[in-house]
Amino acid sequence: MRNIDSNGLLLCELVAKVFEESYDKYNCSSEIFIRRFMFSDVSRNFDNLVYLAEPTTTDDIFNEIDKEYEETGYGKNKYSKNILYWIGYMYMYGAYVYTYYLRSLYRFIKPKELYDLYFGYHSFDCDYAWQRIFEFKQKSLTPEGLLKEGIKICRSIKKLDRVHYMNLVSEAFELIQKGEKTVEIRLNDEKRSQIKIGDQIVFTNLKTKEMIETYVRDLKVYNDFYELYESYDKKSLGYKKNEKANPEDMFKYYSKEKIAKYGALAISLERVQNKKLNLIN
Repeated sequence: MRNIDSNGLLLCELVAKVFEESYDKYNCSSEIFIRRFMFSDVSRNFDNLVYLAEPTTTDDIFNEIDKEYEETGYGKNKYSKNILYWIGYMYMYGAYVYTYYLRSLYRFIKPKELYDLYFGYHSFDCDYAWQRIFEFKQKSLTPEGLLKEGIKICRSIKKLDRVHYMNLVSEAFELIQKGEKTVEIRLNDEKRSQIKIGDQIVFTNLKTKEMIETYVRDLKVYNDFYELYESYDKKSLGYKKNEKANPEDMFKYYSKEKIAKYGALAISLERVQNKKLNLIN
């Protein structure tokens, strides 16, 4: 084991950027790209610290990978750029500090497992995150168990009151992702009435399983969706310019009886911005 230093940070940043830029560079799924990376000569060069000898760009890395592998469009599931950046950084950090080969870490914890851990672990110091992963792996926890432990620790550190999870169809998810839809509307039933201002909501795209983090800026309760719709412009609710904002659209999801019983809830959201994380203390 060795301490992280300027050389290690340089390599972590380079791998993170390679993973991030692979989103636009390749048509294959993120998992296919990462697998190719891990079993390439490039991976061995990172293990042997070859790229510290002279300045190396992400294009240099991609050119080396392309010499080994033919282009493929296999697999369509791509992780977000932010998550790819974190996964790349984590792999290289673990390899450098704990002196593992990259492919050994890949076998130890697969990209899908790190993807599932992102929301519970990405705000941790990398060394702390790896210690928890090693500890929990020894306990033979499932990925779900790893995530629950990470979220538990994260919430205690951030002092978050609650983390809520909601599913969205792709169109609504993408509008929130773009910052165009800023209000999520739901039935104000027993579950949603527990949401408080300042809580975190993690939305999952039902089609791609991608996730985004948001925080609750404001909450408003209305007698029904007719009253709610009068209080917001249609863009903030997720409607396009050529679409009519019709409160009766909510009848597809909730019965009139339930609306009369519980009322309607408007949740004003603030996106967690896609920024590079300060992963090292």
